Amino acid sequence: MISDFVMNNLSDDVQKQIKAEQNKNTEFYSLTIGDSVNQNTIECFDHNWLYDMSDSKANRHLVEQLDKLKRR
Repeated sequence: MISDFVMNNLSDDVQKQIKAEQNKNTEFYSLTIGDSVNQNTIECFDHNWLYDMSDSKANRHLVEQLDKLKRR
């Protein structure tokens, strides 16, 4: 999921669906754009990446994280 995560919490139903899929070894990833995050929303994801637009090396950090995922 790619978002700024300025949103309400995920519903209990959605969280249960995510958990059910995680129990089947499905992984969920979030990419937060910006620095305003609803921490409760991203907690259900297996991996959370931050794209900080004020960081001049944000692109590099994101590519490094994606490369780690690729090597798994």
